Amino acid sequence: MPSRSLEEITTSINDKLADDFGDAARLRYVDFDSADLADYPEVHKLVEKGAVRPGIIIIEDQMYSFYIIPYNTMVREFERLGAQRVSRAS
Repeated sequence: MPSRSLEEITTSINDKLADDFGDAARLRYVDFDSADLADYPEVHKLVEKGAVRPGIIIIEDQMYSFYIIPYNTMVREFERLGAQRVSRAS
Protein backbone atom coordinates (compact mmCIF):
# COMPACT_ATOMS: atom_id res chain seq x y z
CA MET A 1 0.00 0.00 0.00
CA PRO A 2 1.60 3.29 -1.04
CA SER A 3 2.07 5.93 1.62
CA ARG A 4 0.35 9.27 1.30
CA SER A 5 2.25 12.41 0.33
CA LEU A 6 2.67 15.33 2.71
CA GLU A 7 0.26 17.30 0.53
CA GLU A 8 -2.38 14.57 0.86
CA ILE A 9 -1.88 14.40 4.61
CA THR A 10 -2.18 18.20 4.86
CA THR A 11 -5.47 18.05 2.95
CA SER A 12 -6.74 15.36 5.32
CA ILE A 13 -5.78 17.41 8.40
CA ASN A 14 -7.41 20.51 6.90
CA ASP A 15 -10.63 18.53 6.39
CA LYS A 16 -10.59 17.59 10.08
CA LEU A 17 -9.75 21.16 11.13
CA ALA A 18 -12.66 22.43 9.00
CA ASP A 19 -14.98 20.04 10.84
CA ASP A 20 -13.75 21.42 14.18
CA PHE A 21 -13.18 25.11 13.37
CA GLY A 22 -14.73 25.94 10.00
CA ASP A 23 -12.39 28.31 8.15
CA ALA A 24 -10.78 29.65 11.35
CA ALA A 25 -7.91 27.12 11.39
CA ARG A 26 -6.07 25.97 8.28
CA LEU A 27 -2.69 24.52 7.38
CA ARG A 28 -0.94 25.58 4.20
CA TYR A 29 1.10 23.04 2.28
CA VAL A 30 4.27 24.54 0.79
CA ASP A 31 6.74 22.37 -1.08
CA PHE A 32 10.35 23.20 -0.27
CA ASP A 33 11.07 23.37 -4.01
CA SER A 34 8.22 25.76 -4.83
CA ALA A 35 8.24 29.53 -5.29
CA ASP A 36 5.69 29.68 -2.44
CA LEU A 37 8.50 29.09 0.03
CA ALA A 38 9.48 32.74 -0.53
CA ASP A 39 6.39 33.62 1.55
CA TYR A 40 8.31 32.25 4.55
CA PRO A 41 11.79 33.85 4.41
CA GLU A 42 13.00 32.46 7.73
CA VAL A 43 12.05 28.92 6.73
CA HIS A 44 13.59 29.49 3.29
CA LYS A 45 16.92 30.33 4.97
CA LEU A 46 16.75 27.16 7.06
CA VAL A 47 15.95 25.07 3.97
CA GLU A 48 18.91 26.57 2.07
CA LYS A 49 21.21 25.69 5.00
CA GLY A 50 19.82 22.17 5.17
CA ALA A 51 18.77 22.83 8.76
CA VAL A 52 15.19 21.55 8.30
CA ARG A 53 13.69 18.61 6.47
CA PRO A 54 10.33 18.48 4.72
CA GLY A 55 7.48 17.86 7.06
CA ILE A 56 7.38 20.86 9.38
CA ILE A 57 4.45 22.78 10.80
CA ILE A 58 4.98 26.32 12.02
CA ILE A 59 2.46 27.91 14.36
CA GLU A 60 3.55 31.44 15.14
CA ASP A 61 7.28 31.05 15.81
CA GLN A 62 7.12 27.46 17.05
CA MET A 63 8.28 24.76 14.63
CA TYR A 64 6.95 21.21 14.96
CA SER A 65 7.73 18.02 13.09
CA PHE A 66 4.75 17.14 10.91
CA TYR A 67 5.33 13.49 11.76
CA ILE A 68 5.14 13.76 15.54
CA ILE A 69 2.82 16.67 16.38
CA PRO A 70 -0.41 15.26 17.76
CA TYR A 71 -3.64 16.63 16.30
CA ASN A 72 -4.76 17.77 19.77
CA THR A 73 -1.61 19.93 20.04
CA MET A 74 -2.57 21.69 16.80
CA VAL A 75 -6.10 22.17 18.16
CA ARG A 76 -4.79 23.67 21.42
CA GLU A 77 -2.52 26.04 19.49
CA PHE A 78 -5.35 27.21 17.21
CA GLU A 79 -7.60 27.72 20.25
CA ARG A 80 -4.82 29.65 22.01
CA LEU A 81 -4.64 31.89 18.94
CA GLY A 82 -8.37 32.56 19.16
CA ALA A 83 -9.94 30.03 16.80
CA GLN A 84 -13.41 29.06 17.99
CA ARG A 85 -14.80 25.57 17.60
CA VAL A 86 -17.81 25.18 15.38
CA SER A 87 -20.92 24.19 17.29
CA ARG A 88 -22.46 20.98 16.03
CA ALA A 89 -26.18 20.36 15.76
CA SER A 90 -27.36 17.26 17.58
